[in-house]
Amino acid sequence: MGVTVPVTETGDILPSMNAPVIRGREEKLLPDIMRWGFPGRAKGQLIINARSETALEKKTFEDSVRNRRCVIPARSFYEWDRDRNRAVFTLEKSRTIFLAGFYKMFELENRFIILTTAANESMIMTHPRMPLMIGENDIKDWIFDDTAVRDFLDASMPQLTKTQEFEQMRFFL
Repeated sequence: MGVTVPVTETGDILPSMNAPVIRGREEKLLPDIMRWGFPGRAKGQLIINARSETALEKKTFEDSVRNRRCVIPARSFYEWDRDRNRAVFTLEKSRTIFLAGFYKMFELENRFIILTTAANESMIMTHPRMPLMIGENDIKDWIFDDTAVRDFLDASMPQLTKTQEFEQMRFFL
């Protein structure tokens, strides 16, 4: 990949926190730290995700998706099921998952959003959406190839491995 991302062991990275990202400038991949979330219309509101299916149509996102794409590296991510049980998702045979995102400057700092897509079979029982993931070998194309954006936004996601400490069993009679 050719870029070392500064990673600090801080535990969970939550919306409004700073996180390591990979962005591009002059055909070079660069590590950076950006805050997660665009300010919303209401005071205190934070927009943290954008649907890949409609991001190019939304006035709030379109310019950033077209011109300021980034990748957010993570070892895993988690989602809460409908019973509020936490499920952790990883990508088998890979230490790092690369989440597709985009960024924009707000009040002198770059902020990013993670793109999501419809959940595949490995995640649908936990949550209806999942992050849009980019393969490690595709990072440069995601960041620099403007003609490939639509293909990435429409791509199928890899199967994930789910780990969950507790899962409520449901019985239907």
